Amino acid sequence: MSLHETLQSLKDLVDCFEDLIEKGKLATSSRSTDLISDFINSVEETVSQATSTLEKSREALRGVKQEDMVFKYASVYYRTLVLVSIPYIINILESASTILKNRDHEGEAAKATTLAEKLKNLVDTLKY
Repeated sequence: MSLHETLQSLKDLVDCFEDLIEKGKLATSSRSTDLISDFINSVEETVSQATSTLEKSREALRGVKQEDMVFKYASVYYRTLVLVSIPYIINILESASTILKNRDHEGEAAKATTLAEKLKNLVDTLKY
């Protein structure tokens, strides 16, 4: 993956996570189980793409001179995802799980918890 492709992929992923954050905030603040389930499904669809993109990006960023301007932008997107966006999604998933448990939707609550754990593991492996 070239540095420019990395930059574009990371930017697209940041935009995707921003949309997920908005969707998750709306779902948890409304406490609607339908909206929460839709949010969880959206996160689930995004996780494999995010994992692949972030792992490829990490490798692409390792081999580049840090003075490169494109590197600097790509690095900011990468850190935004790993340090801000994904942890925020994890918090929303944990809130969603609590709401679902209180409403006796144990299956969906477990799914949210599993996704949160998966994202925690991803973040732990991607920090550098």
